Amino acid sequence: GCGRLPLATLFQLHSRKMLRLTTDRFLNWHFNGMKRMSVPPNRSERQSAIGKILRSVRNKGVRETLRLLRARSYARYRDWRLGIQTSDRVDRTTLGYEANLAGYEASNYRILDVVFANLNPNPNRDVLLDYGSGKGRVVVLAATHSFLRVIGIELSSDLAATSRRNIE
Repeated sequence: GCGRLPLATLFQLHSRKMLRLTTDRFLNWHFNGMKRMSVPPNRSERQSAIGKILRSVRNKGVRETLRLLRARSYARYRDWRLGIQTSDRVDRTTLGYEANLAGYEASNYRILDVVFANLNPNPNRDVLLDYGSGKGRVVVLAATHSFLRVIGIELSSDLAATSRRNIE
């Protein structure tokens, strides 16, 4: 299993200044995506992120909010380690989908780890086909295993373009 992600892995803390900078970057990374991670958030962005957390606590409670923050942080950490960007959800209206189609939400890393740990692909024969590959999380993870070939099929041209960037 993946176990718990130690905070020391995410935060290299050497001083109070570094703590604030690291916290700012984490909040920016966590709520606004990794592409802007190199720029610390301004005060309004930091307040917006804190506001989202407070609304979540109010609506879902402390325990559920902490669980969601941990899960989202872990997914973003794994994306960062793989050099990909797959964590952000995209609703169906943004994708231009009809009412009977769902939006995009990436597969859970912990579940994928269990699935791939229990597969024993033959590198000379087995092909993984990910139908509805989205931003390519499963495709990228499968490529780290012994498959002959990994293929992703996606209906949304926007998600397929993101997937191609993630694979490059």
